[in-house]
Amino acid sequence: MTHIGASTSPNVHHLERLDVRKDLSPKDEIVSFATNLGFDYVGVTSVESLERGITAKGRVRDGFMRGLNWFTEERVAKASSPQQLLPEARSILSLAVSYYYPLEGLEPLELQGKIARYAWSQDYHSVLKHKAKLLVQFIEKQFDSRHNRIFVDDGPLLERAVAERSGVAWYGKNTMMLTRNHGSWVLLAEILTDLSLPEDQKLNKNCGSCTMCLTACPTGALTPYALDNQKCISFWTIEHKGIIPRDMRPLIDTWVFGCDLCQEVCPVNRKVRQARDIAFISSDFHIRSVDLIGLLQMTPEQYQVKFKGSPIKRAKLNGLKRNACIALGNIGDEQAVSHLGHVLIHSERVVQVHAAWALGEIGGLQAKEILTKALLSNKDDELISEIQNALDTIKSADDHKTSN
Repeated sequence: MTHIGASTSPNVHHLERLDVRKDLSPKDEIVSFATNLGFDYVGVTSVESLERGITAKGRVRDGFMRGLNWFTEERVAKASSPQQLLPEARSILSLAVSYYYPLEGLEPLELQGKIARYAWSQDYHSVLKHKAKLLVQFIEKQFDSRHNRIFVDDGPLLERAVAERSGVAWYGKNTMMLTRNHGSWVLLAEILTDLSLPEDQKLNKNCGSCTMCLTACPTGALTPYALDNQKCISFWTIEHKGIIPRDMRPLIDTWVFGCDLCQEVCPVNRKVRQARDIAFISSDFHIRSVDLIGLLQMTPEQYQVKFKGSPIKRAKLNGLKRNACIALGNIGDEQAVSHLGHVLIHSERVVQVHAAWALGEIGGLQAKEILTKALLSNKDDELISEIQNALDTIKSADDHKTSN
């Protein structure tokens, strides 16, 4: 593993001007160029089959990937075989960029939903792909390379297994990849190349006896080195587009896109270096949290403007509104009642179901009246059941108050 220090990222128009030292080996030239592009870590591994594929297949068979219908054993087999992805490949370049910067001077805001840190800034797919394309251009020009393929979390390649074998990072018990100086706050990219480059060695590091991430997960999604999709807040708030199970909703708290809890408690993440790429630290783009009432009121046009170029768009507008309902229900503030009442009547069914639940959690006379009216005017069996359940929740809370 080659650790890269701070530098500035070149513009695509400056590609021709970047000089490399003539006394460097091809690998060192590539590492030097990648450094200038802003990659924090660069490692090289072979194109041999990735042994982690055996573990990944087991996770699929155990049902840990339920809900991700595309994540099949067949896909894992392909993802474990780099030469199937690029027959001409002779090496894999493993790359990582930090996206972390500290939260300083931020006051918690009322009725705000939490966003996973990686989604605060521009979509990492485009940021890392831009850098990787510049690196490929350099490789092709400098070494007469003809066959290269880029991966940034969007193709069938076991990226974490590549990062591990190349010495860029080691597996954490929370399934995140941990790096020496940036912890798990990194994003990965890979380049399959027809160049034969010297391989780096795996890091001789592990999590030892630490289990802080496992105990911090409110849903019990984590066991050592494995994550159950069906218990993961990130899965439910991002990947799942339908109705979230009732028993999961209180555990989601105020997360509306992803979850960082297992990373926030990780000791490796306590003293990490800040990101140096302007794409991840520019205050012009940051979406650190979202106004929950604003989300409920958001139009499709406002959604397109607000989240243009953001990974948050992956959840879709109705998904974000659904998540906002859950967050408001968990906060329990009565000022949200009228807004939840509006979406209960005027939104898509997936939002209506969660608005009803939220009204039941908040309770009070106004919420009860809104739910009762909606119950009488609705014909959807599942929504009727959700409304009745919410009314029962309010009644139980009222009975408890009366008995005390």
